[in-house]
Amino acid sequence: MSISVRQVLIAHATWHGDAAQVQAMDLALNSKLVNTRALLASWRPLGSSHHSGDSDWASPSERFWAQAAGWLPETSPATDSDNSERSQPLPLAALELGDQLPPNLPAAWLSPVHVLASMNDVRLSHPNHLQLSEAHSNTLLEALKPLCAEDGVDLSYVAPQRWLLAGERLRGIVSPSMSLAYDQPINDYLPFSTSHPASPQWLRRLQNEAQMLFYTPPVHDERLALGLQPVTGIWLHGAGAIAEHRDHSHISRNNELAQHAHQPFDWQGAWAALDAGTMATLLGQGQTQAFEVCFASHNGITRYASPALSAAQGANKTPLLQRLSHTITHGWRRLAPTLLPSALAPQ
Repeated sequence: MSISVRQVLIAHATWHGDAAQVQAMDLALNSKLVNTRALLASWRPLGSSHHSGDSDWASPSERFWAQAAGWLPETSPATDSDNSERSQPLPLAALELGDQLPPNLPAAWLSPVHVLASMNDVRLSHPNHLQLSEAHSNTLLEALKPLCAEDGVDLSYVAPQRWLLAGERLRGIVSPSMSLAYDQPINDYLPFSTSHPASPQWLRRLQNEAQMLFYTPPVHDERLALGLQPVTGIWLHGAGAIAEHRDHSHISRNNELAQHAHQPFDWQGAWAALDAGTMATLLGQGQTQAFEVCFASHNGITRYASPALSAAQGANKTPLLQRLSHTITHGWRRLAPTLLPSALAPQ
């Protein structure tokens, strides 16, 4: 008998920093995450999956969500000698939009960004620092739209810092996650394509044209006058196409922690709010409903099954397997680290 399971993905559940920073976060939050601790004590651990490392251009939460939403990597990917582990596009834009796009149409998110240039390298400023209004975003989009149309791609507005780019020019482009690329040297995160080498060249040209174009609208001077970062470029991410749209309503993403990944005090506040809200709700509903909660860290995913899900799955086990599962689960709880939120990271 199949079990209908609802998955809840918590992105950036642990702080990514040095040991002292992680310890400071644990000391600040450990006593506050009452509902999260109660959930860990009563839900069954389903195991962990580890992130493949710096060679992967998708964050663990993005890759997990994409696969849960029905995306499967190709069985025989085109490979590149230097990029074999990231040789396939992860079509996050197409997956998220679903049947709003025609099947197999390449699409990507295009984000206006502020680029920081120094003597040593060029980096992206954190998206949260941009504080881009809808009015400024639309003005910049309308300025860039004719250039995109000339190249056969359609540019449309979704949100102030998320535009949609769609067209055949995007086919085969592998683009890095914005969450991994910001505050890193841009040269380490240049989009590429093993199957359509002309596509990245076109994208770099469009990025250069956008950089020059964005200096001319009044938006640039208005933002400087307001003490805001000017928009000085665009960043492509989530590129790819999917042949068949699939329902992914069974999995929900909570990105509140990820939104504050650059600011420790805001991140602490977001975790306290998450514990009082989402985690308290899951703790109650998990007694009677089949849930998986999936905590995403920088190095992987850790999953837990609600009591109702464990009971439903246990109904299909032999008594021996039930005893073995009980021994493993309760043994893990005795050995598990007690400090939160670092205890949520894959061990």
